[in-house]
Amino acid sequence: MRFVGQEYRGKNVLVALIDSGVDSAHPSLKSTSIEGYSLSLRATNHVAIDPNFHDEHGHGTKMALHLLRFAPEVRILAIKITDTSLRASSDLIASGIELAYKGGASVINVSMGTPNMGRAMLLRDCTLAAMEHNALVVASAHPMGQRAYPADLPEVVGVSSNKKCLGGLFHLPKRHYPRKKWKSLSDKFIAPGDFDGSYAGVSFAAARVSAYLACLKEAMPDHSCDDVLAALKNKAHWPTVELGYL
Repeated sequence: MRFVGQEYRGKNVLVALIDSGVDSAHPSLKSTSIEGYSLSLRATNHVAIDPNFHDEHGHGTKMALHLLRFAPEVRILAIKITDTSLRASSDLIASGIELAYKGGASVINVSMGTPNMGRAMLLRDCTLAAMEHNALVVASAHPMGQRAYPADLPEVVGVSSNKKCLGGLFHLPKRHYPRKKWKSLSDKFIAPGDFDGSYAGVSFAAARVSAYLACLKEAMPDHSCDDVLAALKNKAHWPTVELGYL
């Protein structure tokens, strides 16, 4: 990623992937620094932490590969919270965010969410705590524009997708795209959502935005989350008629 005339690759920036784990034995990941954990809920509703973060689904590994396309020198913290059906509870999402920022992650990528407003405050508390540790949470919005947390929280970098982006990055500033009219798209980033035919969707758009933020974190190591996010917004375009948003 080019920023202020230089090229950045996310060198040594720790990015947490809250997903289905990562297959660290994948040939394309052998040169990448990967550590991680698996989280699960016990019958007492306590969270158990296990060092085995192997990906049994494949989605998290695809996220890691997509992230490395745009920030090839990041370090990855894989936090496995889903089962083989890619389901996860809001408690595990919150625990994953907490584990990520306490583990030193600068960017925290969340590939799922919940429509339950009753769980939004739990997720918001974790997101605010992450920002206090200078970590940005990036989350996939609902692919059909429905309510989804943490993506719809004001402190989260919510990302939607559009096949017509053609590699570009767009942002809908809320002062011009107010929530009253634009609903869940207000203040969201829009990025391409396709990837290699195996999967397609908004989670890949979020991984791309996480990569951009990792590069900006490398370029702006002493700046706040607000400064880094403002830099990303400055690099993004406003939506055009061709994207269908005007």
